[in-house]
Amino acid sequence: MAFRRPLALHPLVIAFVLVSCLAGTAKAKQTGQLTGVRLTATPRCGLPDPRLGAALRTGLFERIHVRFYGNDSCSLGKGGTYGVVEQWEKWTAAFPRTQVYLGLAPAESGVPEGAQGTVAVYLKYLYYDLLPKVQKANNYGGVMVWDRFTDKKTRWSSVVSGWA
Repeated sequence: MAFRRPLALHPLVIAFVLVSCLAGTAKAKQTGQLTGVRLTATPRCGLPDPRLGAALRTGLFERIHVRFYGNDSCSLGKGGTYGVVEQWEKWTAAFPRTQVYLGLAPAESGVPEGAQGTVAVYLKYLYYDLLPKVQKANNYGGVMVWDRFTDKKTRWSSVVSGWA
């Protein structure tokens, strides 16, 4: 049996096809013919997101899980509260009819890379500083936890879920 090599498409071609499909879906949603479809997106924290911008602007996404982890300058580890809140306010203002989720990633120690202190200090920082600021948005959806494998080991989400 011979295996075929997967078709490689340029990212712009994929984006065009996705936006075209979403445009047709938008019409079905407006007429009430669209049921059972839930679209979500997980862009990086910097707005605008060049990879998902056109798709997000269709207004079809029910939820946006913004990644505030990783190496972006606005990630929690690098931007701190100020960097996260500044970008958070841009995302929630840009998509007022979409639920926006704060995407965070627990690490092996329970503290993301670059964050200061122990697990207890980090969790207090989330509870008293960051979460009250992002929860002010009318379209705050909750916290999205990335890396379920690590989360299961640290049980980070079991603590944070009560606050979100």
